[in-house]
Amino acid sequence: MGTNRHTTNTNSTKQSVDQLTSASTRLASTPTQQLPYFASQISEQIWSCRKAISTAEDRARGDESTAAVHRLRTQLSTLLQDRTVEGRWSAVVLVKAAIEAGGISFFGSNATWVKHLLQILKKGADPSTTRSFAAINLLRIFTLTWEAPTLIRELTTPNLPTFISVCLTNAQSPRCSVIELQTYLDAFATLLPKHSTIFRTNENVIRRLCCSVLQSSSILPSESSPRHYTQHHQKSARVILVLLHHCAPKQSTSDKWMSSFDLIVKATHRTCDHLFRSLHEEWISTTGYRPPVAGHELRLGDCAISGPDEAELGPWHGVYTGAERLAQLLRLLTTFLGVGTVNAVTIKAGVITDLLTRVLSISKNCKPQQEVRKQERDDLHQVLPTLHTVALLSTEATVQRLGESFIGQAQSVLELVRSTFEAYQHHADVSSVAFRLIARLVFMYGSSFDQEDVKSLNEILKTCCNDLLPQESRKPQALTLQPGQVVSASKGDQIGTHQGSETIDRDVSQLRKNCAQKLLSTAMLKLNPKYLPSSTRALMDRTAILSSDRQAMVSSIMNPSLNPDGSHQASVLPVLTRLFPGDLQVEAILRPRLPAIDRRGMPREVQHRDEESEDDTLSETAGSSFPIANSRGNVSDDEDEGPTSGLLSALAEDAKRSNTRMYEMASTSTANGLSESTLHKHSRADSGDIVVESSAKRMRPSPVAESLLPEYAQELAGADQLTANADVPAVVQVHAPNQESTTIVSNPDGPVATNSTKSEAVEVTTGDVEADDSDFEMPALTMEPDTDPED
Repeated sequence: MGTNRHTTNTNSTKQSVDQLTSASTRLASTPTQQLPYFASQISEQIWSCRKAISTAEDRARGDESTAAVHRLRTQLSTLLQDRTVEGRWSAVVLVKAAIEAGGISFFGSNATWVKHLLQILKKGADPSTTRSFAAINLLRIFTLTWEAPTLIRELTTPNLPTFISVCLTNAQSPRCSVIELQTYLDAFATLLPKHSTIFRTNENVIRRLCCSVLQSSSILPSESSPRHYTQHHQKSARVILVLLHHCAPKQSTSDKWMSSFDLIVKATHRTCDHLFRSLHEEWISTTGYRPPVAGHELRLGDCAISGPDEAELGPWHGVYTGAERLAQLLRLLTTFLGVGTVNAVTIKAGVITDLLTRVLSISKNCKPQQEVRKQERDDLHQVLPTLHTVALLSTEATVQRLGESFIGQAQSVLELVRSTFEAYQHHADVSSVAFRLIARLVFMYGSSFDQEDVKSLNEILKTCCNDLLPQESRKPQALTLQPGQVVSASKGDQIGTHQGSETIDRDVSQLRKNCAQKLLSTAMLKLNPKYLPSSTRALMDRTAILSSDRQAMVSSIMNPSLNPDGSHQASVLPVLTRLFPGDLQVEAILRPRLPAIDRRGMPREVQHRDEESEDDTLSETAGSSFPIANSRGNVSDDEDEGPTSGLLSALAEDAKRSNTRMYEMASTSTANGLSESTLHKHSRADSGDIVVESSAKRMRPSPVAESLLPEYAQELAGADQLTANADVPAVVQVHAPNQESTTIVSNPDGPVATNSTKSEAVEVTTGDVEADDSDFEMPALTMEPDTDPED
């Protein structure tokens, strides 16, 4: 076997060397003017030879593969110095393929390629794509040296300062394209944390570049620039501004981060002072912030800031440019909370909450300031949804970063988000972010919500369900009512309807639906069902069924609701099993998770006694503990009884109709080793009783750990406490019966088995058990001759 493996490796290396030789020959024979047309094909050949390139340094000098790699390296070095644009463009493309194929062993400590790439980066005659490829190659070389400290001293440290200065010069040049600028910004964001001391000398220049990118959409009209900066540019610029705290001395990086964060907060407050001057703010600062200018002075003149602010961003003029500046500052705060730091930093949760409360408390219901023109107020109302969306995103980043430490602010933030949602629920972005933020708050702190907190979410949950329901389920019927006329509807027509909510037929974006699904499943899992009105919980169950939301139905089963008398309401487990018969989560809920109990070694009398006791217990619990077959399945809550009773009664009827199929899936095969007397006992009962008893035994929802939910799987750590205390029956490993057994045992219309048909039913069922390879044992037969006298 060792010889075969060696032969295979030798053949593979020989094939790689042949392909590398072919690529070198094609590179030498192709005219320089035509190389750009074949660069991609030659790059693919080089990548296919990566095994020969990466192992060439470990072979002898006279080896064939070493000679082929040396030839390719020489050709690329010559091509990097070519006088034509086509030659240099092809060179940077092929060098990228060679570096990825050979890694750091391909160019080693030779700085020739780095110098040639820097020369190409400096040339003004080359197109922007050539400079972008050169910058990408240099970035890749610098990152590959991180694994070798010697190469950092020989390659990165001498050449990185030149690379930074050249990139800054090109970024400020008018010939810099959008892709080229993005390449430079990404290179700074990648290299700055690892080489902060080298970037320290260019910190101010980099800061000015990033600030110019951020303020491009909110500068004065007279200073407008022809440069266009995309949202990706602005995102990279925000990341670089946050990473600049790495340039501070080692002992002061945390202080630098916190001082920069405080300056951004002050700049945001100052922008709010000028932007919100047309409305009367009901917000009162809890951190002691006071506007530097009196209120009556702020309302004089136009809405503008004439000079740079605390964040070193330029002036702005007008409501729309001021709103863009405020949005950029809020996004910058979000980036501060999302980007990692060198050392531990102190985050002032109260300062962040105070600022976000100020932005979210501004709404169309605020009183106007009569000193300001009405046009300015109207413009402010137009941009408020965008500002609220950005503020909600900042709030979500704060909750995600602080985690359990934010629990003291959770109540106030939840009330703030609720009021914002009620004011702008028809705005797609505001509602989507609000759904996602509320879902995160409920998941993290929902177990501690009291009745008032859950009650405040009632209308939001109804809106969430209305967005998820199919169009035909929430489209209202056009009715013409006369004065005094009362229209009555049946329970079936009332399913899912709710008072005080809109049922208009509107298109809901997919993003909003996804956020609504997350909120629905999280609320059903985490909120105390006792605090939810029965109509709201029934609507949530109905929405989960009609939208085929598996996660929401699983959450409903794991956190069931109770009637006022303490009995379980109708469960959605039959519907979940029918919609997702092969899902692993559904299987985990249906099947007990205890190991199988092997009774083959037990005495036959003990087995018979255990089975008789199990059947007696099954008969006693079939009609009382099983929620689906419960006669009190309808909701009997005093408030909103009409909508809920229809749903739960429909669920109960559906459960009865589906008993046969549920019996097939989970009730036919019980514990291994069923005795013959047990089978005779089942055959003497009518088929309907068989279904009810088996379904009640099998379909009782088993306690399942919350780790079955994939939404926040990384946050649901810990042991499954419910499973440890679960009263799980000793029946395991269910096999689906064949059609013959199902027809005889579970036919509700069939006659009751008599003595003449009893043996036939037992015989067929026994065959099914044997066909499923179970451990069924036939009782020992006494093979004695019949000594009775014949008549």
